[in-house]
Amino acid sequence: MALTTMKEDLLNEFREERIMINKQVELLDPIATSFRKPAAQRLINSGILIVAEFGCYLLGAGCIAATVLMYNIYPFNILGQLLNNPANKGHFEALDLTTLTYAFYGIGALLGALLFIIGRMSRGMRQKNSILHMAGKDLKIIIEQSLVRKAAIDTIEQRHLLDLSGINLINNGPDNGQLNNRQTQRLSVHDVYNPGYGG
Repeated sequence: MALTTMKEDLLNEFREERIMINKQVELLDPIATSFRKPAAQRLINSGILIVAEFGCYLLGAGCIAATVLMYNIYPFNILGQLLNNPANKGHFEALDLTTLTYAFYGIGALLGALLFIIGRMSRGMRQKNSILHMAGKDLKIIIEQSLVRKAAIDTIEQRHLLDLSGINLINNGPDNGQLNNRQTQRLSVHDVYNPGYGG
């Protein structure tokens, strides 16, 4: 294997860096664009999630309190009257009334627990949205830095007339196919190397 010169190594590294930066910008730009959201819309979404979180906590606590104080609340106090009234013992079995009471307790406790879970999920969504917002900001900074580096590479390429595109000239004499800055050369289609055509 032939040893390459430092200039060739630097040009190859320069070419690879340019390709990598182009791929990074192509990959990250749509992601950063999808993360961007107007401040008002983000504030509204965050506000809705805060209201949903604390609303669910309050409703869950109220549901558990209503379950504990079930015999003092209007629709459910009828159940207490049915249990404590001896005249109703002949109409309903005591086991059925007790089962109905436990069913109301279970439904109230389950509803309260579900509301607490929904409140926790709203909190998790709010925290994930703030993390995604920070990730969007960081991606924007990374893309800006990549675009600055890409512009610097393009400037160096134009300043030194480097051929980083992978298109090489065929050997046309003593200058090995390289264009001199002071002399211009007209090229035809047949003078440009085509890597896809091996002939």
